Amino acid sequence: MKPMTCKNIIALLLYGLLLAMNAASSYAHEYQCRGGGVERIISVEYESTSSGVPCAVRYDKPDEGGTSYPWRAQNTAGYCEEKAALLATQLEGYGFDCTRVESDDKH
Repeated sequence: MKPMTCKNIIALLLYGLLLAMNAASSYAHEYQCRGGGVERIISVEYESTSSGVPCAVRYDKPDEGGTSYPWRAQNTAGYCEEKAALLATQLEGYGFDCTRVESDDKH
């Protein structure tokens, strides 16, 4: 088994925080990431705010006019939040500065 890296530990802690915040609020999970004059927005969209699933991770590249949905979940609560946090951590590894934003907007 590989030892955990600092990035893995941060991602795991962020995931736990996201799960706790999801249980305590109905806010959409969103990250705004900026680096090298480029912006990326990662958000979690829910069909129903009461259960947290189905959900999808939305990945916007406003500078390039692109939107994708790299992950979706039908039954596993917390999956989309975990993947959104993972993507933010990956972008930070590429030099982006990502900030979590709370919003009532569910896209």
